Amino acid sequence: MTDHKITFRLLTFLFIPLLLLTCQDQWEEHTRINENAPMQNIMEIIAENSSLSTFYGYLNTTGLDSLLTSSKSFTIWVPNNDALQSIDQNIVNDEAKLEQFVKNHICTSEYPYETPVPIKNDKGLKTLSGKYVTVDYANNRFGEATLVEPLDQPANNGVIHVIDQAVVPKPTIWKIIESTDAAPKQTDYLTSLSEMIF
Repeated sequence: MTDHKITFRLLTFLFIPLLLLTCQDQWEEHTRINENAPMQNIMEIIAENSSLSTFYGYLNTTGLDSLLTSSKSFTIWVPNNDALQSIDQNIVNDEAKLEQFVKNHICTSEYPYETPVPIKNDKGLKTLSGKYVTVDYANNRFGEATLVEPLDQPANNGVIHVIDQAVVPKPTIWKIIESTDAAPKQTDYLTSLSEMIF
């Protein structure tokens, strides 16, 4: 047997055990539990924070609590109790308005501030209310509100941000026209048109 063949067999003999020791079982890695992954959903985390109890109550009143316990991904900007002290009682006492108000703080998908997700349009993020709210990642803002530390509170179905101000949905042009009496002739003309124009 030549020296070349002996060397090859020796290297093969040494290489195969080394290869077996260094290879990881991909399935084992795939099924390994991530100990850092959050175990609680959005509603459970909000429920544990006493400074968010008012908004937690709104979520339950509007039935949106069941949505935020589902397995879908959401981002929610939760006004703390101090931020909700000045909210208009007409919103709180009207079920439809309250639901729109709460939905104005929720988006589908996850939008963390530590690792910003690019926004695809100039209008901002579309909330469940159907309205768009601007997000300023550089200054930690959501609409007119500022985020309260800590940022990016993870849940197993999304991310939670606490904010220092409520973000009330802005009315559409059509709703403003319908509610004003400042220029009756112009308002009468505009309301005679189809709402679809607006």
